[in-house]
Amino acid sequence: MTLSKYISDLLYRYECVIIPEFGGFLTKTISARIDEKTQVIYPPTKKLSFNSHLKENDGLLANHMAVSEKIPYDSALNYILFEVENWQKKLQNEKVELEGIGAFSINNEQKILFEPNPDANFLIDSFGLSTVSTSHIARKDYMEQEVVFESISDLVKAQQVEKAKTKKSPLIPILRYAAIFAVLLTAGFFLGKQILINNASLEKLSLSKEAQEKIINQRIQEATFEINKALPAINLYLKKGKTDSQEFVDKTAKTSKDAYNSEIETPLINESNKADLSIEKPYHIIAGAFREPANASKKINQLTEKGFPAHAVGKNKFNLTQVAFESYATMEEAKKALVKIRKTEAHDAWILIK
Repeated sequence: MTLSKYISDLLYRYECVIIPEFGGFLTKTISARIDEKTQVIYPPTKKLSFNSHLKENDGLLANHMAVSEKIPYDSALNYILFEVENWQKKLQNEKVELEGIGAFSINNEQKILFEPNPDANFLIDSFGLSTVSTSHIARKDYMEQEVVFESISDLVKAQQVEKAKTKKSPLIPILRYAAIFAVLLTAGFFLGKQILINNASLEKLSLSKEAQEKIINQRIQEATFEINKALPAINLYLKKGKTDSQEFVDKTAKTSKDAYNSEIETPLINESNKADLSIEKPYHIIAGAFREPANASKKINQLTEKGFPAHAVGKNKFNLTQVAFESYATMEEAKKALVKIRKTEAHDAWILIK
């Protein structure tokens, strides 16, 4: 263990580090400076001094040494006192040097003198900075030279030559204004052109927005609403056998379950279209749902021309008129027809049980 190493570590963080029974180091921050004689620039530093009267142990050095070496505090303190005793014996004959800190010596009056290391800098903010040597720049003071004229005529001629040099040509202001006018004209041309381009872009954008809104309204009118899952079946059981109503409910629940297991989309049936239930052909292959009745009629005519017995099957809960390709009495017939229609006519067709 080297005691100077632990002292050096503490000098970077504290302004006072005491060595028990020996003395204390004190630091003072000094700003950057320049030596005018040597032309050397020194970075900010901590000036290090030593006070032999600060001998009382404050525990800082011993505790830091104990933590670093993972030894008991008493062992660290004993080691410090042992080193101090060796330093005091050595000072009677020679100097004691602490690496990176400085050297101790003793004078005739038995007082300890300290000489700090000039290259040591314990200021953390100056880490990486070093002294910079510069060269001296000699500056000469040039005196104004006095012009001596041999005669008055020479003075007059010199003044005339000077006036001729400084006299401005009458064309220079005209050319200057012409250049400014040309620049303004060019800038106005490009600015006007850019404004026309921006207006054309805005008109084109507004037209495209109108076209998009028209397409969206048309798609909303011809929108087809699909419901991915069927409602769960509700079974009603009576104590005195089955009635006709229960048989109808059981039949409806069975067909709904078959439609759900075969991954065929069926819509919800609301109260408004219960009265339109068809007992003979309750399975309808839906081609679309329309908000405007005219669009529904148009779709029926298109399908009729293709050979389908198309017809309207009432309105759903969204108040849209539903148009069917054809209606069937059994789910098996509807499934077979749906596969064919999806391949040839509409891939988004689905089965409505009504």
